[in-house]
Amino acid sequence: MKKFLAVLAVGVCFFSPVTGCSDNNEEFIVESEAVDPAVGSWKFDPSELTGLSLPAVTYLRFDEDGGGSLYVDFTSVFFIDRKGSPVIRGNTVPNTFVDYDGRTLKVKIDTSKLNDVLKKLTGDEISLLVLDRVDEADTESMNGRYTVRDSGLLDSVLGFDITGKRNYILIDNEDMGLLCHNILTYDKDDRTLEMYETPGIVKRIMGEDMQSGSYSVDGDKMTITTSGGKVIKLEKQV
Repeated sequence: MKKFLAVLAVGVCFFSPVTGCSDNNEEFIVESEAVDPAVGSWKFDPSELTGLSLPAVTYLRFDEDGGGSLYVDFTSVFFIDRKGSPVIRGNTVPNTFVDYDGRTLKVKIDTSKLNDVLKKLTGDEISLLVLDRVDEADTESMNGRYTVRDSGLLDSVLGFDITGKRNYILIDNEDMGLLCHNILTYDKDDRTLEMYETPGIVKRIMGEDMQSGSYSVDGDKMTITTSGGKVIKLEKQV
């Protein structure tokens, strides 16, 4: 869990021009907790809001600068293993491979295994997932942040469209997740929050009425009450 929080802290901090980042990820988390009790990563169950049972773990992260992000850790249902093979629900996907040139990551079907008729129909390349690297090019490691160009495979596995202008895929070795960056702003003085233009995935996970609301913090527990009267219970992750 601490490893995940470190990855998320770096992923969010990378996009923030306001808050500085420490080289020590866990130190970043400890310093954040001292600023305001809301700052940090909070786990919640979307099924309590929308009835949506996700094959993933969901978090809201509140940052020091008054912004907030949603993170969906879907490692349990999809990741790329150390051999460069896509894995779905614990099973290596047959006849597929990962093509990575340091900038673009593609999960492809190995067309050499298809018969001649299918090759003519499909062409030389069938890409199931295409991600474009945000960080500097790195041919040695796939770790980093990516925008989503083609999300077909992940949409199918997760059950919803993951694309969006603030959405990024984070990869850290065999951990993968979706970051919906900077989707809300909160006021620590009056304990209110407002959503920016709500991406479809956020509506899918948190409900249509998650446009604004109020929150309270009691130790490692947070309660968000939406403008529509729904209550979200969250637990702080340390």
